[in-house]
Order: sequence, then structure tokens, then C-alpha cells
Amino acid sequence: MKKYSLCYFVLFISLVFYGCSRPAAEVNGEKISMKTYKKAMELRLGQHSLQGTKIKESQMKDAVIQQLIGERLLLQVAREKNISVSEDKISDQLDKMKKFIGEKSFNSLLKKEGITVDEYKTRLKTSLTIQRLIRSLVPEDSISEKEMRKFYKNSPRPFIKPRKVMVRMIQTKTEEQAKAIIKDLKSEKGAFDRIAEKLKKDGTAVVSAYGWVNPSFFPKEISAALKNMKKGTYGGPYRGKDSFYIFRVKDRHKERPEKYEEAKNEIKTILLNQRRQAMIAHLVNEKKKKATIKINID
Repeated sequence: MKKYSLCYFVLFISLVFYGCSRPAAEVNGEKISMKTYKKAMELRLGQHSLQGTKIKESQMKDAVIQQLIGERLLLQVAREKNISVSEDKISDQLDKMKKFIGEKSFNSLLKKEGITVDEYKTRLKTSLTIQRLIRSLVPEDSISEKEMRKFYKNSPRPFIKPRKVMVRMIQTKTEEQAKAIIKDLKSEKGAFDRIAEKLKKDGTAVVSAYGWVNPSFFPKEISAALKNMKKGTYGGPYRGKDSFYIFRVKDRHKERPEKYEEAKNEIKTILLNQRRQAMIAHLVNEKKKKATIKINID
């Protein structure tokens, strides 16, 4: 009996270690770790939760692993073309992120994600390298004035300058903390920015800079609030997936039709994105045909 128990124990340990070390996929001999796959799944789940959309787990698994395989193929193409990103560029982007949300908040986010600074830098390097590759294949000047004017003229719907609000956001982990901040805001009229800066400096909340956003970007409750919130006022707390949010509207623009010159940059961005997305899809599909790919997820 002990002999069989020992055999089962050894088999169990072997399976555990094999499962932990087995990569989620291999692309031309390069491994995509199970940790990378699981983190990508968590991120995708968070996005769907924030948007209030549902998707089958099997579909999500396939979409995530295919995305990671596509990224790895693009990185291999970039390597073939000697396209890379310097450590200075990565460090510069990292510093900008820390400055934007505050170093304490940045470190808290890394802890929440369960990743190290080096792992975050690896993600950043992947993103910047792929961006550089695609921009080299479809450069800014590949879109002509003639194409843009034709797109504007033939658009089935007029270009609309969307309703936008300039907002600043305070994000807290608990409802109690958010309510305490609201209480402070009510007791000190006009102190939103001062309180926000203090929270950012202390690292007790995630605080964004002011930025223009379309209210429709947010979940229904927040979107409705931002659409109706008057300039110079704040609202909240609003419940998110794992956090609570307070917003202040500094300014707002009404919706109106745009002239060509106003829509020109947007049109160029649309055409560039269309061309670049088509290039990515084509490139990944062509590389997949010739690649040796092994997927190990269920």
C-alpha cells in the first residue's frame, strides 16, 4: 500500500511541476509562459467587466492565446528587420507613467497586477517594438490628402465633434475611503484639485491628470453622470469592478458637425489605423502559415 501511495505521490508531484513549467504556447521554438497567458486573460476579463459585456470563456481563451501568438510573430518579424526599442526609450515611457499617476500609485498597481517592474518593462518593450514595426510598414505619410478628402466626402454620416468632458478622476479601493473623500470635498468648497494632489502625493488613491474624454467610454452609470454633470462640479462615488471613482468636470464641449479641416486629423488616424490593422492581420496570417505553433491550453 505504501509502495502505491509513494508512486501516486511522485506522479502527483511530477504533474504539478510539469503543469507549472509547461508554456501556454510555443511559436517557432519561443515559449509564451503560462503566467503571461493568465495575466492576459485577467486583463481581458477586466476589460469586459468594465464595459459590461459578456463572452464565452472558450472564446476568450482562444482570442487571448491567438493575440499572444500574433504578438510573438510580430516581434520575430521586428527582429528580422533589426527593429528594436532602446532601454532609454523604455525608461522614458516608464518615467512618464510614474509621473502621470504618481510613483506610489504606480507601485500599487503593479502589486495589484502581481507583476514586477521588470515584467512591466517587458510588456512595454513588446508594445513599443510592435508599434515601431507597424509604423515602419505603414508610415504617417502613406495617407494622401486626396484619400482624406475622398473619405470625408463619401462618408455616409457627417463627421461630428463628439460631446466631450475634461475630467479628473480619483480612484479608491473602498467605498468608505471614497465617501470620506466626498465628505472632505463638501467641507472645503473648491478644494478638489488640492485634495486630489494630496491623495496622489500620499499614494492613498489613484489620481489622474485632467483630460478630454467622451462620456460614452465609461460604463452606463458613470457615462450618464458625466453627460449631465455641470462644468466645475464633481460626482461620486461610482462603483467599478474593484474600485470606486470620483470625477470632476472642469470643462465640456457640445456635439456639433465638423468641417473637413477640423476632421482632417481624425480622418488620417482612421485611415492609418485601418491600413495598419489590415497590415497586422495580413502579416500575422502569412507568418502563421509558415510558423511552427504549439498551443498547450485546454
